[in-house]
Amino acid sequence: MKRLTPYYAYRIYVSIRAHFAGSYDITAYRWRFLRPDAERFRNSSTFGIFSILSYKIQNDAEWVNILIVALQRDRSISYMDLMDQYDWWKKESIKWQDHIRSISYIFTNEATETVKAMFGENKTFDGDFPDWLLKRFIAHKMCVETFIIFKKLLDFNLDGDPNYEYLYQNQYEKYELLINVSTEKYRTILANIIKQEKLCQ
Repeated sequence: MKRLTPYYAYRIYVSIRAHFAGSYDITAYRWRFLRPDAERFRNSSTFGIFSILSYKIQNDAEWVNILIVALQRDRSISYMDLMDQYDWWKKESIKWQDHIRSISYIFTNEATETVKAMFGENKTFDGDFPDWLLKRFIAHKMCVETFIIFKKLLDFNLDGDPNYEYLYQNQYEKYELLINVSTEKYRTILANIIKQEKLCQ
């Protein structure tokens, strides 16, 4: 696969950084990367850093995944940090990709525990459910991707909830946009879990 040019690596970095900063929704623009001034880039010190980075990067997918993981965790991370810690971030992105590939299995397990807890506490999918679910996420009883899938399936809104606005929205809302969920697939999984747990009551 063809290696990235320094400029293309820079375009990807600028675009995904802007997405997490809230100034550019990369999903709304179907992953079209921003085009900063190429001449200014070539004449800047940034060019040398991205020349080294583009040599390290295997392909655009690898770089995109590293940036998603790094910027989701630390919005202020610089390209210098990414260059210095490239191997570490690459390993972290591989772990993240493995996690995403297993998300159907993870969701099934975590949703099953959630539904069991819901029935055990006599909860229903009513207006109190989103806040209850968010508290389970904050208590590390599910991964963020499971919470995102529930949020997309049930289409609930937590605006005004302080836990959501201060503990979730700032850290995960932009990441949420990058998680592509087949609602039909996960709705079927959730329906089967609910049916099974009702039979066990």
